[in-house]
Amino acid sequence: MRILLYMKNSVKKRDTQRAWPRNYELVLQVYGCTSDFPQAELFGLKQEMRKTCISIISNLADGSSRNQVEAMLKCFGTAKACLFRLESQITIAHKLGLLTNGQYITLNNRVNAALQELTVITNNSRDTHDKEDK
Repeated sequence: MRILLYMKNSVKKRDTQRAWPRNYELVLQVYGCTSDFPQAELFGLKQEMRKTCISIISNLADGSSRNQVEAMLKCFGTAKACLFRLESQITIAHKLGLLTNGQYITLNNRVNAALQELTVITNNSRDTHDKEDK
């Protein structure tokens, strides 16, 4: 039993260590890009994009603290949903002229990379969990 618990904790720790830096950089990039938004967006898209980024990184941290793989996967799923939400917000900000083409491309590339990585982590964690149950 101790070995299984150790394996679960090491998988979570390793996965979070891989996902966290990429998403942390995304948070910093979003904060940087939204700092140029007009004052009228202070409580609109600017705030929503920032809150969404914080939700992503917070759910990754929350998931890594869970003792059960199912709970971790739920938190990672929420982080993934937030990445999709952020992707929509980035597109809206670009269409409204709040983000330059360069900012739009950079942010979208970061979101897509984070989504791909989180998908791999989730699948690997699920596979590891399924093998342990057998």
